[in-house]
Order: sequence, then C-alpha cells, then structure tokens
Amino acid sequence: MSLQSPDTPLDAATDTYDAAAIKRVHYKRLCNEVYLDHAGATQYADAVVTEHAADLTAHLLGNPHSASNSAELTRRRVETIRQQALALFTDAEDTQYDLVFTSGATAAIKLVGSLMCDAYDSVGWRLSYCRDAHTSMIGMRRLASSFDTFLSKPGDDRVGPALVAWSGRSNFSGRRYSPDLYCTDDEDVFTLFDAAALASTSPINLDSNGPDFVCISFYKMFGYPSGLGALLVKRSTRTAKLISRRRYFGGGTVSGLAATSDFAAPHSHDDDKLHASLEDGTLPFHSILALGTAISVHARLFGGTQCFSRIETHVANLSRRCAAELAVLCHTNGRSLVRLLDYESGSPVLTMILQRADGDYVGYSEVERLAKLSGIHIRTGTLCNAGGVEGLLQWSAAEIEANHRAGHRCGDDTDIIDGRPTGAIRVSLGAISTEADVNAWLCFLRAFFTYSTADTRIDTVTRMRAPEKDFSVKRVKITRLSVFPVKSCAAYNIPPDTPWQLTPRGLAHDRSWAIIDLQTGRILTQKTNSRMANIHPTIDLISQSLRLDFGTVSHLVRLDRQENDFEPLSQEAQVCGDRVHLRTYRDRALKDSLSRFLGITCTLAALDNTEFARQPRLDDTSAWSHLGQRQAMVTSSSQLGLSNESPLLCVTRPSIAALRTACQEGDGKSDFDAACFRANIELDSTGNSGDTSLQPFEEDMWQEVRCNASSIALDVLGKCRRCLMINVDPATGIAQCEPYRTLARLRKWHGKLWFGIHMSVAANEGGFIWAGMDLVACRHASTQL
Repeated sequence: MSLQSPDTPLDAATDTYDAAAIKRVHYKRLCNEVYLDHAGATQYADAVVTEHAADLTAHLLGNPHSASNSAELTRRRVETIRQQALALFTDAEDTQYDLVFTSGATAAIKLVGSLMCDAYDSVGWRLSYCRDAHTSMIGMRRLASSFDTFLSKPGDDRVGPALVAWSGRSNFSGRRYSPDLYCTDDEDVFTLFDAAALASTSPINLDSNGPDFVCISFYKMFGYPSGLGALLVKRSTRTAKLISRRRYFGGGTVSGLAATSDFAAPHSHDDDKLHASLEDGTLPFHSILALGTAISVHARLFGGTQCFSRIETHVANLSRRCAAELAVLCHTNGRSLVRLLDYESGSPVLTMILQRADGDYVGYSEVERLAKLSGIHIRTGTLCNAGGVEGLLQWSAAEIEANHRAGHRCGDDTDIIDGRPTGAIRVSLGAISTEADVNAWLCFLRAFFTYSTADTRIDTVTRMRAPEKDFSVKRVKITRLSVFPVKSCAAYNIPPDTPWQLTPRGLAHDRSWAIIDLQTGRILTQKTNSRMANIHPTIDLISQSLRLDFGTVSHLVRLDRQENDFEPLSQEAQVCGDRVHLRTYRDRALKDSLSRFLGITCTLAALDNTEFARQPRLDDTSAWSHLGQRQAMVTSSSQLGLSNESPLLCVTRPSIAALRTACQEGDGKSDFDAACFRANIELDSTGNSGDTSLQPFEEDMWQEVRCNASSIALDVLGKCRRCLMINVDPATGIAQCEPYRTLARLRKWHGKLWFGIHMSVAANEGGFIWAGMDLVACRHASTQL
C-alpha cells in the first residue's frame, strides 16, 4: 500500500504522521480516553483484530508438527513471520541472529537464566545486572550462584562463568542504554539485553557487536497479540555450545527419543536453526499469525519500513513539549508542582512525583484515583523497578525491607511513609499519543493539584478544619436518618418523626443484606457494579417487609426471616478481610431478576445472625489523637453487621455546605448532599433561639452524642476515611470528579482523606431515634485538632 494512502496521513516535508487523524479512524475506542500508559501496554489498531479474525476464518490451520496440508500452511507462515519479526531488529540480509518465540519477555529472560544453570551449575555462575532493571531481570539472581550490580556500565573485569544483563530503556525513568553497552570475548561470559521497553518506540539495529541474547515483548510494540515475545539469539559457537548443554527438552526439540532409556537426541544446534532447540511444544501459531497482521498494519499506518524511526521522532517531540510544560507548573507561592525523575530529553517515559504548595508530597494513589475519574490512564507505584525506588526515590534496601515488615506491599495504597513517597507517577507515550493527550494531562494537574490564588486556598483550608473556639456541649438536630438495607445499594431515607430502633450493630436493618456473586461467592459492591446504585429498597415496618425496586420489577422479602426462605447451607464471604456467613434466598424469581439487571449470576443473601459479630475496623490513623483510651475500649465493645468500618456514620449539614462552597471555588460539581457520603445520620443546628449554630467540622472534636431526654448515647469512634465512592452519584451510579477532588486538596491527613465521623451505640444503651430529634454533642474542653 502506498505511504500516501488515506491510512497514512504523512507530512512529506517533515516525514511525520498525523497521530490524531490516525486515532480517529483506526483507534476509535481511544477517542474519548487519554491513554498515557504505553510503557505498560501500547494499544492495537482496530484493523489488527478485524484482519486477524478474517485471516483465521479464511484459512484452515493445523499443528505445525503435523504433516498435513493445514500443518504445512501453518509452518510456512510461522517461518515467514519469524523472518519479518527478525527484520525489525536486524538488516534484512543479516544472519547474525535467530529468533526464538516465547510467551513474553519475562519467559525469554527466564530461558536465558535456565541455560546458564544447565551449563554452569556444577561450577556456579555469576549474574551482573544494571540496578535500573525490570523485576523479571532481577529475578534471575535466584538462579545464579552469586550476583553484583552496576549503575550505568559494567566494569571490564568480568570473569566467567557469568551473565551480564541490562535493559534498553528503564521502565522506571525512561533512561536509555545502548545494546553495545558491554562486549566480551570471554567464552563463558554472556550478555543479555532487555529490549522490551525500548523496542516499542525506537528502532533497533543489532550488529556483530550486539549482545548474545535480546528479549522482546510484541504487545509492547503493537498492542496485540499479548502473551507472545521473543528471544533473539546471536549465532556463534559460544551460544551454540551453551544451548547444547540444555537439559530439558519438549515436544519438537528432539530428533530422536526413547521412553525406557536415557536416549534423547536434540535437534541440531546449527546456527541457522537455534530456535529448533529452544521452542518447547507447539508454538502459539494463532498468536504468531496475529503478530504478522500487527507488523503489516503498523507499517501501513506509520510509514513502511521506517515506521519506528517516525514513531521515535513523533514521541520525542511530544515528550520534550510535555517536559517543558511540566517544568513551569508551579503553585502560587512559586513552589514547583512536578519533579521529573531522571528525565532524558525526548524519552517516551516521564516519571514524576508531585508536591503540594507546603512541600508535602502528593501520594501516587491519590493521583491514580483522580486520573481514573478523568478518563486518564497512567501507571503509578514502584513500576516493577526496585532500582528506581532505591536510586531515584532514595529508599535504602534496609528501609524497603522494614517497610515490607510493617505491612507495605507492592500494589497497595501506602504511597507515603514518614513523609516520603514510596512510588512514582509514570506517563508514557506511544505511536498514537497526541497533543491532546499531553494537554489533558497538563490540564488535569493544574485542575487537581494547583490553585488559582493563594488567598483562596488559605481561606478554604481554614474553613475546612474544626473551629478553634472551645465549647463543652452543642445542641444539634437529626435532619436525615437513613439505612442501607442491602449493602452497596441505594439508601432508604426514614420518614421524619418515624422512630427507628438502635441496636448494637447500628440502626435496625442497616446493611443486613447483600447481593452475592454465585460464581465467586463474593459480595458485590458499586465499585465493580455501578448499577447497584439503582436498586432502591423500602422498609415497611407495618407489613414487616423489604421491597426492592430495580428496573421495571419489584420484589418483596420478609423482615422476620423464616428458615424456609433460605438455602440450607450458609455461604462464606468477606467484608474488609473479615469472614462472614450469609444465607442465600431460595426465591428463583428474585435471583433471575437481579442477575439480569446486574449482568452477573447473583442473588440476595442475608447475614447469618447466629454468628459472632464483627468489630469496627478503624486503624490508628482513623481516630483523632484526643479519642484516647476510652474510645479504644468503646471500639472493642462495638459490633458490626455488613458495614465496612463502624455501626454508624454521621455527617453534618454545615460541613457539607462548606465542602460545596470549596468545590464551587474550584469550579467543581457541588450539587451533592449527605447521600453521596452514605451516612446514616445527618445533623444540623437546632434552629432554636439561644442555641449556638453548628459550625463546619465541629464533629471532628466530638466524643459523644446523646439525648438528654432519654438514655440514647452514641460514642464517637473516629473520623471517616474516604474513597472514590463518594464521587458516585447515588441517583445514577455515574462517577464524577467531586467531592473527592476537593477533599484531596483540603481534608487530607496521614495520607488519607477524611469526612464525617464513625459512631457506635453506647454499651447497654438501646432505644429509638428519628429525623427531627434533638441531641447534644459533647467534647472535652482541652482537646485540640
């Protein structure tokens, strides 16, 4: 196909392509997304899938180890694609390398490690690797007898047996390393070059000085197929000898074999067929055919044989422009928002950490959550590169071990420890990245992490903390009382002046039911199924029934549970790591309706009330420092049903109003109320003459809420830690950007976001409460936030 075809909008003057135009036509699924994780997995063109599907339906393909016509066709096409793939990294006439198909770059690395073990286990071998390497490469040290590391270039004094390994591009910072970084004539010293990250956006041309082994990941280059990589093996007497010592053999790698003796004759290790000794079993030939399609489409879209040179130029231009813009992103006090980590001009990878105006670091998990809400795809954390964490984030190996002993794990949300970031934020560009993608990232950072004026921020922060004026008691009124009968579904707002019973587990019937996935046994939540927000429960105390309305159907469930309502055996599930036992309902119509509505095989289940009650799960940072020993005792005596953390959750109208105002000042959505916080109790000023008005965030200082006219007493357990669920519109289930975004700026302590307070029913104190009821909130006079 001509390079001037509509598929390839090339600019003849600059020899570049129009990524935005290609995206609109060939990557339609990306048009409403900002995809900036090409180092994780680049995206495939639509044509790769459609043309591969057409190929599979048009041809009969057999196992290439057979001798049929279909097998012969498969064999020929696999070998053709092998040469096409090899030509991506070598000159067409070059025969220096052979290509071995593997299940990925990690499998290729592991294969080299196993070759070293087979050849040198009796004498031992040493692994020398660049610290700035992927986890998969570092993992080989468990195979080696010993190991050492180097920063940028290995010393010239390596003595065999040894394997020297490094990456072509750091998957942490994007720094580039040459394939010619280390060469040796030592017969027992081999070199391994991880080109997985480099090959996705840069041309590679291996020559006679190249490494002995090169590992490749094709989905990082083309997006599809995944689960297919390659090991390029230099043709030499050294590598042939190493391969000849291989112990394991699989189907297709031997030319003769006896089952009852030790006879096994591996395929010849001739230079032109090294792959025949290393490709165990039947190759994933359907995936290899998909690779052929991907190579063809990629060349067609991005400019023939020079496509990776054009991609490199395109990405470098975007990268330099993005880096320049990031460098001038500042808070109004002049402090830089972004610190790029070891950025190399033109690199497709821009790894960064963010700092607030006061110098505190922004946790990567906070950035990740907000990026998700904005339709931005990035990568955060340690990025599978321990050397980057040690070298660029300056965590020592001993500190990393200590953090792990303390509970920090790769992939968790512990993004700040002792005021220091435990990971970073990575933006990575690819062939189809556009100016609009870069602009979206820059706008995202400005909108979420910088402020228009310093005065606005100072005033808002002041309003978002508890008032300093001291008081002992404050009269308040319940303005809304809600229960959530079915966990993670909509609320039932109890009508005003309707008395509702308090139990040790909170309000009666609150989170007493759940919807359970019948295939996995897991409790469903809105985090994974947003349609649960549209399941509306109603409790009728007169008829003793729970009505569930969703879609066009309604179902009734009795409150007074009968044994014949349930399946005979309870089912075990988990809530916040605690095991609970649920009884699933027999009602087939209810099961079918819920399954159709939620798109998953599920049914309603009730908490088995015969089991021992759970206790509140509040960690050390969840309680204010003033709560002290009494609240610790209260927590230990409280009970939970299917609630996540506490029996009761309380918010106040003045705090919600202050948060709305702060959202408006940041041009954010502000039409939310107590429902989005999934609170049981909403409180406000009484409105009575002589009663002092309730101020925003006074609840931060409360220890107890009680009714002087009765024995009702509610103990405050601590503040409520917030997640992205508060951005879900309770009426539609659709996620927005607020109020989480504003809380992230103005109500963050201990690396978490806080709004509202957890409460429990005081020991031996039952009774009834209702919307409209007057209460008294109490705190110690000497306490401070």
